[in-house]
Amino acid sequence: MTFYTVCRGAMIAAASLSLSACLGSSGGSSGGGSGTGGGGAPSMSAFDAKIADIQTTPPSSVKLTGAFDYAGETLLKTQDDTGSDNGFVLGDVTARLDFDSETATAEVGNLRGEVDGTAFALTGTLDTDNAVGGTIGAATTTVPGVGDITTTAVSLNVEGTLSNEATSDTADVTLLLGGSVLGNDARAVTGAAVAAGTSLNGKLGLQNFGGGQFYLEKK
Repeated sequence: MTFYTVCRGAMIAAASLSLSACLGSSGGSSGGGSGTGGGGAPSMSAFDAKIADIQTTPPSSVKLTGAFDYAGETLLKTQDDTGSDNGFVLGDVTARLDFDSETATAEVGNLRGEVDGTAFALTGTLDTDNAVGGTIGAATTTVPGVGDITTTAVSLNVEGTLSNEATSDTADVTLLLGGSVLGNDARAVTGAAVAAGTSLNGKLGLQNFGGGQFYLEKK
């Protein structure tokens, strides 16, 4: 059994698999299972549909205020040694965004997915308590004939240890989530996800960052 971290595979494949997976770019691909979030089987198609729905909301254009709780998901695709997509890893994301102090906290857990049609799951969580944390940045641009437009970006850095209880393999993982706030009511956030495993079973030297997407919706 081989353990794959999110950087040079930040996931653990099922015990019957012997893969050298690494994470690639996220994009529209269909997958099995039903629904997104907590209970059901992980689904790439459901995730892609949720991203498409959220992206119908335009970016925020005013200065945002207040503090709100958010929930969503992140999805990163996996690839085999030839660079071909062979699966994905999906995780639940919760966050607290404070637009007044321009700070943020987040946690990623319930990581699960499929590789070559075989399901796997990881134990452990990634959170901002173990990392540099999260930040919020607002930028104002004056548009002739329109006036001032303020857009807002969110950056979340979460870290933690993921493990496969069946094999006792562990990896310390860093996940970076960065995106734009959508809606003048701060309805949602969506953007890119980049994952990097920093060690496997306590040994350094992993390479090949992976990428994907994430979304958050205001509760």
